[in-house]
Amino acid sequence: VQVIATRPELRRLMLLAMSCYLIWGAFVVVEPLYVREVLHGSSTLFALLQTAFGVALLIAGVVVTRLGERAVRWTVVCAATMASGVCAVIYVGTTVEAIAFVGIVCWGAVTACFLAPLRTLMQRAAPVAVHGRVFALDGSLHSLGDLIALPLMGIAVAGVGVRVAGASIAVVPVIGGGLIWLRSRRADLRASQRAVAEAAVPGTRA
Repeated sequence: VQVIATRPELRRLMLLAMSCYLIWGAFVVVEPLYVREVLHGSSTLFALLQTAFGVALLIAGVVVTRLGERAVRWTVVCAATMASGVCAVIYVGTTVEAIAFVGIVCWGAVTACFLAPLRTLMQRAAPVAVHGRVFALDGSLHSLGDLIALPLMGIAVAGVGVRVAGASIAVVPVIGGGLIWLRSRRADLRASQRAVAEAAVPGTRA
């Protein structure tokens, strides 16, 4: 926690991660109910949807690996975070099976674009000596996201229904990714302005 508190980049990465962990936990409640009550599908349909997510995740993961450094960027992680929320809305916002499959396949693909670059940036932002602790905290945040989301989503589903509850929690990564992207852009702009100012003043770098 002390390491993360002193490094703004790590703090932003953890916030991005937490915003996605929350919807992952929430959809543990949402998905089975959505398939049964909205799509009126069987356990087979639920299994097929989960398989589609996994296949898309695997294929996109291979593509991200091949892209290498081109995928390890703040813009990619922030865009994938926001896209996760959008795909979740597409997924639970429809009553048509085909559209639900499109939503969950896209969600699987953007999850691959989110996870690998996010954790690569975490490795680079944290001192090597504390990599284990930083990733242990990341795992704890994942569990915390489930702990928070599961009961709240149960209450929300009972109150407003499956589709509204699912779409509402999906807004979290959209807002989180957008805000973190803006903060990152502003930080980069300030750093560029400082560099230009230092270059313009003789002897500043010395």
